[in-house]
Amino acid sequence: MALKDLGVSLFASRSPPGRDAKPTNAAAQPACYRAFGAFRLFLALLVVLSHSRDLGSAGAIAALKPWGLGNIAVLGFFMLSGFIIAEALERFYAGRTGPFLANRFLRLFPPYLAALALSVAIHLALAGHGPVLTFDYDALPANLFGPGNLLSNLILVFVWYGLDTLHLAPVYPFVRYVWAVSVEWLFYVLIAVVFVPALESMRRPVIVFAAALAVGYLYRYTRVSWFYPLTFAPYFVAGVCLYHAVQWRDRAALIGAGVALALCYHHYYGYADRTREALIGGVLVVAIAPALAGLARLHLSAGWRKVDRFLGDLSYPVYLNHYVVTIALLNLTTGRSVSMIALSLTLSTLASLALALLVEPLTRQVRNRFRGTAIS
Repeated sequence: MALKDLGVSLFASRSPPGRDAKPTNAAAQPACYRAFGAFRLFLALLVVLSHSRDLGSAGAIAALKPWGLGNIAVLGFFMLSGFIIAEALERFYAGRTGPFLANRFLRLFPPYLAALALSVAIHLALAGHGPVLTFDYDALPANLFGPGNLLSNLILVFVWYGLDTLHLAPVYPFVRYVWAVSVEWLFYVLIAVVFVPALESMRRPVIVFAAALAVGYLYRYTRVSWFYPLTFAPYFVAGVCLYHAVQWRDRAALIGAGVALALCYHHYYGYADRTREALIGGVLVVAIAPALAGLARLHLSAGWRKVDRFLGDLSYPVYLNHYVVTIALLNLTTGRSVSMIALSLTLSTLASLALALLVEPLTRQVRNRFRGTAIS
């Protein structure tokens, strides 16, 4: 679909969700495939590229470090999640918050548990041959494999900020970048329990969008650590608004998306330390929105849907498993070059493919039952 046609379709008249909208349920709504799979994997590989840079040459490190590609990708994932959550709750889980959260639990936790087990095993193997090198720890803590740290790592997927006040903070996270997963889970709950019901009770959701964005900036003024994940609200809200703009062609949602994207740019600029590269990075973050809108309207044949879905299913395992791959390469190799970065990308993908083939079949049927239909 051309961008011109997409713009026309967004502004075309159609009843938005609200008091006049017909109720939706899984039986009434046919399964719809969104062509996000390859894009999700692309974002995941950007994260791996960013975190593998220290395996490269000095020139590669200098070229990659200022751009924060991993930050751009993770924030793009948040925006994408907002879109997917909004659609799922409207099309498949209307009035069924419990099954939605159960589905999301099965999506998040079993792959995380597999990644955690793999990371612990590799760290154990490396520790058996001497001190383990890492990118950001001078030395690993003595109680690395203690029950307290292992228990804390299990909790991390659902809670990240605030564990220190409960004396449950890990001394070392084996899945280093799980913080983004815990932020996702928080917004799954908030959007399902608070945000979508508020949308359903209002004809115009602008007030709901504005309130969510305002709440997202509580941390900026309070500095209460528990509020910190809410600073990522603009990305999720942008995704929710984008779904309503694309699906319902609602002008209010389009305005909400515009406001949210402006705040996304503002947040990213500060998040990336207000550098010159952050000015361009913020543009790339905002550009993810029209990319998602175009992909959401893209129709794929049955064969290409299978390919796209396969690639998309790899994105989460790649994100979870790439850290331990980089640690293994850091300890088992001495050469530093662009080839090492390429090897990290390759091994991260292969390890993730193996774990995905192990875990995904165990949960897919149960998740489809919670959803009420399969996405094909």
